[in-house]
Amino acid sequence: MKQLFEIDIVELAFTGKAVGYVEGKVTFVNGGLPGETVLARIVKSRKTYNQAKLIRILKNSPERIDPICEHNELCGGCTWQDLEHERQIFYKRQQIINCLEHIGSFKEIEVADLIPSPELFFYRNKMEYSFNVADLKYHDQPFVLGLHERGRFDRIFNINKCHLQSDISNRLVHFVRQQTEELDIPVYDLINHTGLLRFLIIREGKNSGQSMMVLVTGGDEFKAKDQFVANLKEKFPELTTAVWMVNDTITNIAKGEIREIFFGPGF
Repeated sequence: MKQLFEIDIVELAFTGKAVGYVEGKVTFVNGGLPGETVLARIVKSRKTYNQAKLIRILKNSPERIDPICEHNELCGGCTWQDLEHERQIFYKRQQIINCLEHIGSFKEIEVADLIPSPELFFYRNKMEYSFNVADLKYHDQPFVLGLHERGRFDRIFNINKCHLQSDISNRLVHFVRQQTEELDIPVYDLINHTGLLRFLIIREGKNSGQSMMVLVTGGDEFKAKDQFVANLKEKFPELTTAVWMVNDTITNIAKGEIREIFFGPGF
């Protein structure tokens, strides 16, 4: 078992990781906020830095808040949701300064104040959700549809509610998950590269009111397509277009060739 260290977090890195020092060496921790003391295990040691896994927080920062999302500790998305928004802006501006000074070798750069988003949640116009066959050690059903666990390309968890896009996005995720089970549609296996359903992409025009669902599959036959589309149109009359794309390569990206526009203009 690798040794545990108590680490005082002093700042936040560009990747969203916390920064502290172990025996004088910069150590990046996958959790923690400035002003906190954490217990962490070194998982990777390089000549100039360490990477550490957070075990638990020993002393909380006064800047820490309760995240609104139930998936915050597991999800790889909103890393700083447990940090006050004003302090998020402060640290992001500081990261710009650090990049200019440490990487660009500029001195005394004047960086203007950041302009915050007027909306903290439900502001995004695009989300990508991934399918994968499930490891039954962690899940009670044979497949998952959701987002990647933090730091894992091969492990996806079932999202219940995401606060980034809007209500239609969350309802579409639940609908597609239900249809996958009821229509017995095979789900893509990231390791063995078999199965059909790979990605669910949802786009919204926040000003236009338009919305799009894109289903990305592997190259296998989509036997349940007609029933799936009929159910989709009935359940989501507000959805303005739906598209089927095919990615029959092993590259795990939510892109492909358009196979069919299910309904609507396709854009």
